[in-house]
Amino acid sequence: MTKVKVIGWTILFLVFMLLNLGIFGRYNYYTAKFDILRNSPKLVVVGLPILAGEDSHTLTKKYGFQHSFYGCVVGNPVEMELIDAYNAEIEKHLNRINGEGWKEDYKGERDSLFKIKYSKLTTSNSQ
Repeated sequence: MTKVKVIGWTILFLVFMLLNLGIFGRYNYYTAKFDILRNSPKLVVVGLPILAGEDSHTLTKKYGFQHSFYGCVVGNPVEMELIDAYNAEIEKHLNRINGEGWKEDYKGERDSLFKIKYSKLTTSNSQ
C-alpha cells in the first residue's frame, strides 16, 4: 500500500471510531461536565415522561436540574450507553448539591403530583 492509502484508511478508521464512541453525540460524559459548568444540568428521559409541563419544571427546578425528553426510542446501543453516562455524571452532581436521598424525595413528590393530575383527569372524564 502506498503512504496515501495508509493515511486515508487511518483517517477513515478514526472517524468511524469517533462516531461510534459517541464523541459527537449530544449526551456523553463530557457534555455532562460542560452542562454542570454552565449550571444547566439535565436528566435525559428516554420514553414517555411521567410528568411534564409546568409541574415538572417547577419540581425539577427545586432539585437543580431540567428534564430533556429524548423520545421513545434510542437509535443504537452506543447512544443509550452515552445517555446513561451523561445521566450518571449529572446524578453525581445532584447528589453533591441535594444530598444522597434527593432522588427518593423527588420521585415521591413527582408521583404525588402525577396522582393529583391523574385523579383530576379521571373525575372530569367520568362526569
